Amino acid sequence: MSKKMKIGPYSAYAIAVKYGYTGTEEQWVKEQEANRVASEQAAQQAEQARDGAETAATRAEIAQRQTEEVRTDALDKIGAAKSDALEAVAAKQTSATAAVDTAKTSALNDVEAAKDAAVKAVTDTQSTATQAVDAARDKAVEQVNAATEAAKTAANEAAASAGNASTSAQQATDSLQELKDGIASGNFKGEKGDRGEKGDTGETGPAATVAVGTVTGLGAGAAPTVTNSGDEHNAVLDFGIPTASAIDIAVNVLFKLPRTGKVYTVKIPRFASNPTVNCEKLDDNAGLVCEPSTDTVEGRDDYADIPLFKWYNCNYKRDTSGHAYPTAIEHLSDDYRKTGAVDVGVIQMTPYVRWDDSDPDYILWSITDSPRDGFTPWAAAKSGDTVYPYVVHSKFFSGVGEDGLLRSVYDLVPARNQSYYSLITDYAKKGAGYKGAGGERVAWQILFNAIKCAVKSSQEKYAGTTGYNLQYSAAIQRSEKLTYFPVTAAQAKNLLVGSYVSIGYGSNNNGTVNIDRSGATMHSYASGAKILKIEALDDTTSAVYLDCDAFDTMPVALSDTLNAPITLSTIYWCSGTTDAVIGHHDGSPGSNTDAKHPYRVQGIEYAVGGYEVLSDVVLAFDDSNGKDIYVCPAGVAHTKTDAEILAKYKKVGNFPAGNFWIGDIGFDPETCVTWPATQGSGDKTGVGDYVHGGGNASKNTLREYLQGGDLGQWSTAGASHVYCWRWLGGGYWHCLAAD
Repeated sequence: MSKKMKIGPYSAYAIAVKYGYTGTEEQWVKEQEANRVASEQAAQQAEQARDGAETAATRAEIAQRQTEEVRTDALDKIGAAKSDALEAVAAKQTSATAAVDTAKTSALNDVEAAKDAAVKAVTDTQSTATQAVDAARDKAVEQVNAATEAAKTAANEAAASAGNASTSAQQATDSLQELKDGIASGNFKGEKGDRGEKGDTGETGPAATVAVGTVTGLGAGAAPTVTNSGDEHNAVLDFGIPTASAIDIAVNVLFKLPRTGKVYTVKIPRFASNPTVNCEKLDDNAGLVCEPSTDTVEGRDDYADIPLFKWYNCNYKRDTSGHAYPTAIEHLSDDYRKTGAVDVGVIQMTPYVRWDDSDPDYILWSITDSPRDGFTPWAAAKSGDTVYPYVVHSKFFSGVGEDGLLRSVYDLVPARNQSYYSLITDYAKKGAGYKGAGGERVAWQILFNAIKCAVKSSQEKYAGTTGYNLQYSAAIQRSEKLTYFPVTAAQAKNLLVGSYVSIGYGSNNNGTVNIDRSGATMHSYASGAKILKIEALDDTTSAVYLDCDAFDTMPVALSDTLNAPITLSTIYWCSGTTDAVIGHHDGSPGSNTDAKHPYRVQGIEYAVGGYEVLSDVVLAFDDSNGKDIYVCPAGVAHTKTDAEILAKYKKVGNFPAGNFWIGDIGFDPETCVTWPATQGSGDKTGVGDYVHGGGNASKNTLREYLQGGDLGQWSTAGASHVYCWRWLGGGYWHCLAAD
């Protein structure tokens, strides 16, 4: 059954339905955009005909230059005949130029009128019923057809005039050449005679013609073509015109047309002036409410129907510059896919952002949907000098896809042991523009949490998977291979059906069993297996049934004296978990506060149980063990060389040495990354997240920027939390990455 998608108060679809339209919104958008494309194609044909007229004018100008060259060569020896010829040519040129100018003006006026009518027809479709749109479309088509015929006629007339001028110019050239040859041979001698009488006007030569031939539709994005299937005297111009794709239509309808110019601002108190976590909404943001939702409770969300805040799932690719562009949009594209050798992302209207930290007591953070003084487009919307009307982010942390590459698709457990170095290597396998997600993907949720929820701390609304660090030895040792893991009844109460675990055994660490999740054997029986159900075996023992191959629970001998028990370890949530949240709202499935569930903001999944390794941000120790933050600018290659990082990356800020609670964050509008800026005093004041400072190191020692927290960070975690202990190649079980 077709699914209707609500676009909001700016959609004409609701009006169309009110007046009797029965199709789906997707069908309505495609029909109206198809009408617009037809009108624009006809207008393009008229413009091409106008170009034919301009070509005729160029030919007349070439004839003029040829005549002038001969005139210059014979200037001191040619008398009356030269003057007569030049006058004749000048007269013809004037006539041809006037005719061409008239034809060009007429064609341009007709084309512009047709284009205006076509654009008006598209605009009307946004605010009138289907019947009115059809009438406007028909009128636009009639005007375009008339303009096309007028342009063709004008082009033919201009070409005829140009042909006459060209013939006259050739006659003049022949006459001048005859004079020049005569002088050279001595046939003309003596003093210059009196000017003779003007000769009779010669007959008009054959006129050149320009005609429009075939018009062929090309694929979306193709370059338009013009070929001459006639000859140099009788041109027949065949046109190839690219058509608009469904994606282009969707981008226009969703992200270009419904812009309002409204400004949404949050006033953030500086910690030194006011240690609260709460902020104040200003401008068009004042009075709006956003409450987190779950899979069973729908919170109030005043932003759901505001175009700037609406998001859509999509498939995307990256060009060689790294810019992400949509290839399919859910519910609007037949080829949208959730799994396979694709990437799933979230597409949203480009926000223009302003960070005003000029006041000593507070910071103003604002976004709007249109260019405005003091605002800059979000970094991910820019590619060189181009600003796209949309931003695309990967929806999930990356797992290993069916093609062996890191993919953002549904139903994958995130790939562990990622590092700054591995991101450079592994994402490049997908293509030149793939580098891994950087700091702006995390800053995106910090921005929208601040704007919509008016808080400095993400954990004020969403705890994330930060208190689900569980490891249990098998409660029963069995040699039979089954698909359940035995735990005590008390342990079973801590585990969540639908979450994911690994089953394996530890390693020998100097005579003791090491059950750190970084060990490969900890995942040897099951790696990221889903808990299907939990059932009591008896009063004291429960069975945790898993989606995995059968296994036994007999201990494994690590040495003659050391045995490792079979162990269950909780692990990250699988991609797509937060789709259970009602509607298109922010929130967590199950609970936003139990510290066992991931959450989503603007459709993007966060806090699944591991840190996010930032691909473009590196920390460098300063003289006092504080950290300088270096960000790779757009257009600069990510590098593994320390000297190149320090020389080519942009230093955007610094934060103090040691471990501390965060009071305030900094923000760089150019790269759209955030960082801890000042110290706070706890998890309920200021930003309320924690910095693990990474100890002491020599100046310019480089460390990875790990952001967010893992399964066991509890209240120290959060969107702004930073862990500074890992070197640039230091992958670990809790190190995850996104595209």
